[in-house]
Amino acid sequence: MYTKITFPILAAPIQIAHQDTLYTCGSCFAEELTNRLKTYKFKVHEHPFGIVFNPLSIASQLQHIINQRYYSLDDLVFNDGLYHSLDHHSAYSNADKSIVLESINPPLESAFNALASGNVCVITFGSAHYYRDTNNLQIAANCHKLPASHFEKKRAQIDEILEAMKAVFAQLKKINKDIKIILTVSPVRYFKDGIIENNRSKAVLHLCCEELCNVFDFVSYFPAYEIFMDDLRDYRYVKEDLVHPNKMAIDYIWTYFEKSYLSSSTHQAIHELDQFHKLLHHKILNKRADSFPVFLQKLDTSLKALQVRFPEFDFTTEKLFIENIQNEH
Repeated sequence: MYTKITFPILAAPIQIAHQDTLYTCGSCFAEELTNRLKTYKFKVHEHPFGIVFNPLSIASQLQHIINQRYYSLDDLVFNDGLYHSLDHHSAYSNADKSIVLESINPPLESAFNALASGNVCVITFGSAHYYRDTNNLQIAANCHKLPASHFEKKRAQIDEILEAMKAVFAQLKKINKDIKIILTVSPVRYFKDGIIENNRSKAVLHLCCEELCNVFDFVSYFPAYEIFMDDLRDYRYVKEDLVHPNKMAIDYIWTYFEKSYLSSSTHQAIHELDQFHKLLHHKILNKRADSFPVFLQKLDTSLKALQVRFPEFDFTTEKLFIENIQNEH
C-alpha cells in the first residue's frame, strides 16, 4: 500500500557547477532559492527590482535591463511621503526622489553584464494576476499601498504572457548565446485571490511554462509547485500562515533541485559546507563554560580547513559570524 506520492527525480538538461554564474528573479521562492545557492557558495546575481510575482512585470523589467532603459523622475509616483517606482520593491522607496533614482538605475548595468555573461537564469512565476495603473496603463510590479482606485486588477491570459516572455527570451539569447533558463512556478498560494482563482492563475502559469519549454530548447522547467503540492501534502510543511513553505519544505524541494540540476562535482562541497554550517549555528547554552573556547577553536580550525579545500569560495560571511560570537564572549 502506498503511504504517499514521492515525486521522481528528474533528469535536467543542464548541470550547474560552482564555476557557473546564475541570475535569479521572480517571486519569494526565487529569493529562497537564491539564499540557498549563496549559502553553498554559488555565484548568484539577484534581480535588481526585488521580489516580483507576475510574468508581465518580469518581462518588462528584463526589457529594461536588456535595453538599458533608465528611469527618470517622471517614472516615480509619490504617496504617503515617499517616492516609489511601480517596477520596484518598496525597499527602494525613499522620501528623496534623487536617492530612489540613484538606487534603481546603476544596478541595471551590472544586471545586464550578469545576463550577458552568465550561464543560467532562474525565473519563478508567482501569479498570473497583475495590477494596471488606470492613469498611464503601466503594469505595477508593486502597488506600494496606493489607493485601490488607482489600479485595475486583471488575470493575464496565456497568449499575453507568452508574447512577452518569448520576446524577452529571444533577446536574452541574442546577448548571450550560451544562456540557459530554468522556469519554476512558486509553491506559494495566493489565497487573497480566492482558492479557485488562485488555482486558475497557477494553471495559466503552468501552461505558459510548458509552451516556453516547447518553443525554446534552452528553457527547462523545475517542478517546485508540484513537489510541494503533491509530494508534501501535509500542513507540517507550511508556515503559520498556512501558505508559505517552511524551512523543512524548502529543504526538501532544494534536495530535488540539487539532484536534478547540480553537477556531481558540487555535491561534496555542499555536504562539507552543510556540516560546517551546522557547527556554526550550534546553539551555545553557556558561553562562560570551559567548553566554549574549545568550541571556538573547533570553528576556527574547521573554517581554515574549508578555505584550504575550496580557495575559490568567499567565506567573509562565516568569518564575520565567528567574530561576532567571539566578541559576545
